[in-house]
Amino acid sequence: LTYNGHSACFRCACRCAYIMSDPASQRVDDSGMTEMIFTNSIPFNKDCKKATVLSVAHLIADTIRRVHSNQSISSQYVFK
Repeated sequence: LTYNGHSACFRCACRCAYIMSDPASQRVDDSGMTEMIFTNSIPFNKDCKKATVLSVAHLIADTIRRVHSNQSISSQYVFK
């Protein structure tokens, strides 16, 4: 991958449940990573420019609906 004749690199870290305690946010911002992606299964309200937080609300809501309807919940976590 090149950009304006120079090598370009995209560095990304992804996590499902990630605890960003102090000073983790500052360390991520200061790192060579381009982006840090994780879910909001653990609340995160710090200022971190490189953090992208994805909501799991729809998964939890669907799990509650399936349990209430006596349906399988394991099938929603099978990826093809």
